[in-house]
Amino acid sequence: MRNVRDRLRLIYGSAAELRIESRLGEGTAVTVLLPLAFVWAVVRHLCALPMVLRRRTAGAALPWLLLFGLLAMAALRCGMIAFVEVSSFGIGTSTMYLSTVHPLLLLYTYGCLICYRNKGVITE
Repeated sequence: MRNVRDRLRLIYGSAAELRIESRLGEGTAVTVLLPLAFVWAVVRHLCALPMVLRRRTAGAALPWLLLFGLLAMAALRCGMIAFVEVSSFGIGTSTMYLSTVHPLLLLYTYGCLICYRNKGVITE
């Protein structure tokens, strides 16, 4: 897991953090903290949904759906990581899968920054 933490810090800088908390008989919680740009992208993306639904055009809906697909793929990958880590008894195979999540999150974040800037693709 140290390798995963080091890779996150290498990619996202010192703002990224990986926390693991485990309690006997209760389970393990893994928390990944990413920079603020990703949080802004998710909030802005979700806030744009009412406008996309009002417009009902492919020009408004397609970028929103593509970005949502990227976020969904990253979330599914994170679920796969959790499953693989549990089913493999923590032998470190999750590192391989984690390397496929951060490019999706970066692509999603930069896509939102492009689409939702002041004069962006799908802003009002």
